[in-house]
Amino acid sequence: DGTLSSQYVTGLIIAFSMLKANNNDTDYIINIEGEETSCGFIKMTLDMLENFGVKTINNKKEIIITGINYCDNNYDVEGDATTASYLFGWSYLKKFNLEIPNLKFNSVQPDMNVLIKMLKYFGNLSEKESSLLFEPYQNIRLDSNIFDLDSSDTFLTWACLFILENKMVEITNIKNQNWKECPRIDKFIENIENIGGKCEKTDTGFKILETNIKSDNVSINTFKDHRFAMSFSLISMRHENILISNPHCVNKTY
Repeated sequence: DGTLSSQYVTGLIIAFSMLKANNNDTDYIINIEGEETSCGFIKMTLDMLENFGVKTINNKKEIIITGINYCDNNYDVEGDATTASYLFGWSYLKKFNLEIPNLKFNSVQPDMNVLIKMLKYFGNLSEKESSLLFEPYQNIRLDSNIFDLDSSDTFLTWACLFILENKMVEITNIKNQNWKECPRIDKFIENIENIGGKCEKTDTGFKILETNIKSDNVSINTFKDHRFAMSFSLISMRHENILISNPHCVNKTY
């Protein structure tokens, strides 16, 4: 069942590729049930394995490992597009130009599409050789109040920035985020209420209803989830009374 996370699927793809290397006469078939979630990461994994000689057939609901002809290839690992969202948020809040090396518009990472889609509201994003350049606006420039974020982990980044900019918006298509390191939608709403704001859970995401932030010291529970520590640190940049508990959970990323 690929509904909860594409990582279940990609893990099997890599595991069966290893089996295929030792049992070349056997085809390994992965049948995927449920809704497609973060299917871009499945494609990214198949493309990466192709670089190393793994042959597959992808019929969306069925992935077949058909052959392997190992290639001693060099593979360049890009910068992490998801983690870059926090750095772009930092740049926007502190109003400095930012260069992110080893990341380009044609990245194989699905979250690159989300970065391009969302950063246009916060600044100018351009490309120079193998780097992304970002020049922040003085103020946010929205042309919508509903944002489909396609299951992206970066939803926490944009939501925290919307809170800081006092924008009552709706974030949709992130239902899978409640099955991550913690139930992220529920816990985001809980943390926002703790700092003085208000959100309403929807079928696939939430609406931001109030963006008040208390002046008293408030401790943000990260629930041992690195993305809570990194995204809520953006709010702490403007409000020093917002403190991050267990910040060392970011060791998973850094």
